[in-house]
Amino acid sequence: MKNHRELLIFLIITVSLIALGAAFFNLQVINIIVKPAATLLAWFSMWNYASFGDSNRKVKKIISFAFLAWFIVDLFIMTGEFYHRYIGGGFPPSIALEMGLYSISRLLIVIAVVGLYRYITRRISFFQVMADIITLVSCVILTLWLVFFRAYGMEYTFFN
Repeated sequence: MKNHRELLIFLIITVSLIALGAAFFNLQVINIIVKPAATLLAWFSMWNYASFGDSNRKVKKIISFAFLAWFIVDLFIMTGEFYHRYIGGGFPPSIALEMGLYSISRLLIVIAVVGLYRYITRRISFFQVMADIITLVSCVILTLWLVFFRAYGMEYTFFN
């Protein structure tokens, strides 16, 4: 099992370096391919190597399913990006499905973070918990705004 963990760490570092290099050199094809690989590695490491204890087993499953949904969305987006950029068509017909799955994955991540936060902050004041939850919800709303309401929200660019 230790060899698998070292291989996973190597893969995570490799994917991160490839993503940084592709962003620096503006290689959008590499970025489109690396996105699903990163979420697949996140799902695999969360499902197999994260230990939350018995009391947080539900939270681990929710986070794992969120990363799996995110991976599926990234696969849809990858095919849509290739279709949009290299075949020359408009946005693919599956864009509504992509946005729905993307919202579900983000919602699952928020639910898992709130569940973890509830477990961790049993000794913190109610005001501090509410301030942190409001901050988290505002970040999620900003993410949803960037995806749904910004023009050309499906385009994945770093330096354009």
